Amino acid sequence: MTAIRSAVTIVGAGPTGLAAALFLAARGIKPFIADKSPEPSKNSRAQVVNPRSLELLEPVGVSERILAEGHPIHGVRFYENWKPLTVLNFDELPSRYPMTVIPQARTEALLTEALTEYGVTPARELAFAALAQTTDEVRARFTGKEGEVETASQLLLAADGAHSTVREALHVPFDGHRFPESWPLFDIELNDPLELDYAHVNFVEDGLVFLLAIRNGLWRVFGDIPDILARLPAGTRTGAVTWKSCFHIADRLAGKTCIGRVGFAGDAAHVHSPVSARGMNLGIEDSHVFAVCAAD
Repeated sequence: MTAIRSAVTIVGAGPTGLAAALFLAARGIKPFIADKSPEPSKNSRAQVVNPRSLELLEPVGVSERILAEGHPIHGVRFYENWKPLTVLNFDELPSRYPMTVIPQARTEALLTEALTEYGVTPARELAFAALAQTTDEVRARFTGKEGEVETASQLLLAADGAHSTVREALHVPFDGHRFPESWPLFDIELNDPLELDYAHVNFVEDGLVFLLAIRNGLWRVFGDIPDILARLPAGTRTGAVTWKSCFHIADRLAGKTCIGRVGFAGDAAHVHSPVSARGMNLGIEDSHVFAVCAAD
């Protein structure tokens, strides 16, 4: 068994775990971060970084990189059967940063790039197996293709998603509810009449269709109806589908945000509907709060 001692162990190398590691490293705390996946996900559930996240990521040099790759959106346009209803504008938000569209995979890559500059690289293909803690430290055991790894740290952060194995190991309830509807999702090439710098929500009799431009010609489309690609604006020409999936909307909250020296962040602590891009962004804010508290 390989033994590793670090100030903080982080379970999960998604955006929440990576941001936590980066915020800690910037404060002089070098964490150990582990993830069970062999490589980062190439697909992107989250697509928007909000102004608050950009404010938090500015001191660690990531905001500038996100803004260089992404593009701003100025609001959401609402329609009924593609007849305009109203507009929700973002330009009056109290921040110098805009809501910025960038695929989650690229956000994770930029966080990893910045983290590497602090000499921290996620250890991959290490699956959390168990933990034990005392009043002074927490020990976590991981299994991997090269054998077992045990970490000894002052703190452990569970950033391992909605199906958190750390949360399950500590028998922390994750209460809430899930809506029964399945929401199909497509990243698809479109030639359409919609503005690129707005998100678009079209209400139809039996649900809605949401569209967001990832970049010129490539759109994220999802909705709560099965035939969403048949509900696009008149004159839209469709092209290749680059990714398709489906999801269910759930609202759940961990029964505790921490147990002893173990804390929970991101989807391991709470899951939400995708409205306002809260999932990834709240995870980044969780990570910042954790790093501030750990440094104190």
